[in-house]
Amino acid sequence: MATTQVLEQEQELTPERLIEDYKTLKRARQHSSMASANWVTVLAHECEAYAVFNRTVPPNERRPLKESLGMLFAEGNDQARAIKRDLLDAGYEVEGAEDQMAWPRYQITGRQDLKIRRPGTKRGVNAEIKSCSPFTFDSINSVADLRHHKWSFVRKWDRQVCLYMVLQSVSRYWLILKNKSTGAIKIIEYTLGDEELQVAEALIGKAERVNRLVQIAQMPGAEQKLSDPDVCGECEFLHVCLPEMEFGPGAKVLTEESASELAQKTERLLELRPLAKEYEALDDELKEEVKALCADGSEQVVYGDYVATVKRIQVNGSPEKVVPAKPGYVQQRVTFIRAAAP
Repeated sequence: MATTQVLEQEQELTPERLIEDYKTLKRARQHSSMASANWVTVLAHECEAYAVFNRTVPPNERRPLKESLGMLFAEGNDQARAIKRDLLDAGYEVEGAEDQMAWPRYQITGRQDLKIRRPGTKRGVNAEIKSCSPFTFDSINSVADLRHHKWSFVRKWDRQVCLYMVLQSVSRYWLILKNKSTGAIKIIEYTLGDEELQVAEALIGKAERVNRLVQIAQMPGAEQKLSDPDVCGECEFLHVCLPEMEFGPGAKVLTEESASELAQKTERLLELRPLAKEYEALDDELKEEVKALCADGSEQVVYGDYVATVKRIQVNGSPEKVVPAKPGYVQQRVTFIRAAAP
């Protein structure tokens, strides 16, 4: 009887057990392997040394990926699969999903996301799928937005598409973006032109340099390392690459003991940094909407459980003798409160 009770307790479903099983599934999909060729996704990375290490450093010698970052990558893959299912349900034909592409001359390989065809049309369109936050989604409305975006991972998408177009000898390509929050999609349409060819040629040149280093078993030089703290800090090859992070002549280097608490606070700060940027963007957006609603002179907007208040403050201009003179204006400050208990 006692043995039966123990077995029943062990088999009981708990929240902790389900969460751990879920994480195990996601980790299983995040396999890391040593590449035998130049993956398009890796060539599109801003760091050239990264492409070399991806072909020379065994998986068991790499830094483990942070669980939160790994979950984010897994979620992106899940979102892409969901779009493919939706397209099929909408009556579209999806061809070549996950087909391998290769350019042996430069040892370049990649995976085609899919080719979309609507029954009755002459030809399909090659497409790549990416999911992103609502703020990234809203910031991208053209190829130029991708190519000159402030985030490196978005600029990487542009380089991938340009190389895919050359690799597959197509002049038209779609980048399908999905808003992770709302489920909305938008399509950025590429046409192969001079700029796209230049981007692809730059990646082909990178592949040639990587091939030479791999062939002679030589480490990348300093000029091939990105040496960007924001990127390198998350890199699985940081301990192998050892990029030169220059410190100024007046830098104070703390001992491990005295730096422990400061390091913990800094780690937490870096974790919160993306949320802070998201907060600032949403804060600006909300305040502009409230100001527009109160353009008629109103001072408050009541919606749901919330009240937004607009406070107008007269800012005096500078006197005429000050050059240049500054006119006065009314500064609007918006504050938000919850009017009802959550």
